[in-house]
Amino acid sequence: MAKKKAKKSKRKHSFILTVCFISLAIVFVISLFSIKKEIDERTAEKEKMQEMCDEENSANSELQSIVDSGNKDEYVEKVAREKYGYIKPGDIVYQDVADGE
Repeated sequence: MAKKKAKKSKRKHSFILTVCFISLAIVFVISLFSIKKEIDERTAEKEKMQEMCDEENSANSELQSIVDSGNKDEYVEKVAREKYGYIKPGDIVYQDVADGE
């Protein structure tokens, strides 16, 4: 009778350990997939940031070439006129009133 009880107890412990190991394996697999997803997101973000960095480096190179060429004053004047609407003394300014505003 004692052997039957010990055998039953062993099976019970074995079943509980098996369930624990399977549960632990499932948790690890789920964690692995979530980490993989995060790595993919970070990789995409890194590529996007690299593209932005390359664009900024290109713009910086263009600006540096303007500074090095000595056309800095012309460039500043061009930007001021285009972006901010500055005019030089003696310039004739025309306004378009055909829009109806």
